Amino acid sequence: MANYPKGGAHAAGVKPKAEPSGAFHSTQPSRHNRFFPSPLRNQIPDPPTFFSRTTDIPTMSRCIIFHSYSGITRGVARKVRAACGGDFIEVKPKKNYNALTVYPLGGYRAMKGRKDPINVEKIDVAGYDMLVIGTPVWAWKPTPVINAAIAALKDCKGKTAVIYATCGSDAGETIEIMRKALEKKGVKVVGDMVFDKKTVRQGKKINELIVMVNAAAIA
Repeated sequence: MANYPKGGAHAAGVKPKAEPSGAFHSTQPSRHNRFFPSPLRNQIPDPPTFFSRTTDIPTMSRCIIFHSYSGITRGVARKVRAACGGDFIEVKPKKNYNALTVYPLGGYRAMKGRKDPINVEKIDVAGYDMLVIGTPVWAWKPTPVINAAIAALKDCKGKTAVIYATCGSDAGETIEIMRKALEKKGVKVVGDMVFDKKTVRQGKKINELIVMVNAAAIA
C-alpha cells in the first residue's frame, strides 16, 4: 500500500525476499555510550506455537513499520509478522548512519525530535486496519527515522496501533513521544511495549507483544 521508490522497503502485495529465521547480526559499533544499547547478538527466541496465527483470530490487515539500526528492532518485527501476519515495511534514512555518526549526530537529532530524510515520501496505510510501529531508543527518544515515518503516514486517521521500542535499559520518553505523534494524526494507540537488553531475548516478552497485537484485532 505504501508508495515506495525503486529499491525501497517492502510494499503491500510484494513478496519479501526469504530470510533465515533466528539470529540476526548487529552492525552497531563496539563502543557505546549511555545513550545507546549494546548490540545483542543472541537470537530472539521463537514464540510457542500456541501463540501462532490461528483461525480463531479475526482476519485483520496489519502494517508493521519499523526502523532498525543494529537489527534488534527488525528481529522483533519479524517475530510479530511470523505470528500475526501483515506487510513488513522497514524505513531507512536516505543517508545511513555509521560508527562515526550514529552517536554524535543520530543521538543529537533524536534528542531534538528531528526527522531524517527517509526512503519514502508517503506511507499510505489506507488499506490496513491496524499498524505496528517499532523503533530503537536513541538518547531516550525515538530515532529521527521513525519520527519521519510517523510524519509520512497517509490516510491513517481512525486506525489503531501497537507500538514498541528496543533499548539498553531505559526507554525514557520514547513511547509517550510516539503516542502523541500518532494521536495528532488520528491514530489510536491501543498498546505499547518496551524491550531492554534482557527482555528482548525472552520468548515470554515477545509473546506478550504478539498477544497484544492479536488482541487489538478482537477489540
